[in-house]
Amino acid sequence: MRLHGGGGYGPTNSSFGAVGAGVALFGHRWRWSVDAGWWLPRTILREQAGGRFQAWWIGTRGCVVPQRGELEFPLCAGMEAGQVFARGLAPAINTRDATSPWIAATLTPAVAWVVTARVAIVAEAGLLLPLGRGSFDVGEQSLASLSPVGIRALLAVELRL
Repeated sequence: MRLHGGGGYGPTNSSFGAVGAGVALFGHRWRWSVDAGWWLPRTILREQAGGRFQAWWIGTRGCVVPQRGELEFPLCAGMEAGQVFARGLAPAINTRDATSPWIAATLTPAVAWVVTARVAIVAEAGLLLPLGRGSFDVGEQSLASLSPVGIRALLAVELRL
């Protein structure tokens, strides 16, 4: 089990904070995990309109895990899917809610310090490669669009049972 937090760029063309949790199966020099998370709400304002954006994701990945002493170096590849939510804000008239599905391939190198046999601290930096495009528009003005590439840095605490 793990809890993670951090930030990054994407799924829209702006920065976000992120929190989440996951579970994993471990073997000798490999791991497979399922993680879920939430990109915290972020407000984007333009001259004609504004919007509040947030998103969730769930993903799976497989990793090879070279080790050296108390350090592990997971190198992971996987897929994530989720949804971006947007809520229109003033000064736009007749604001509405909108959603867009989000799916991406991921490549994530990490470093894990195994503090004890049951606890590890993990730092990871992931590359997100979305498989679709979309945008959130008000009239002729684009508030945000799904980014063509994203990055996410997370710090996690793992409890290994």
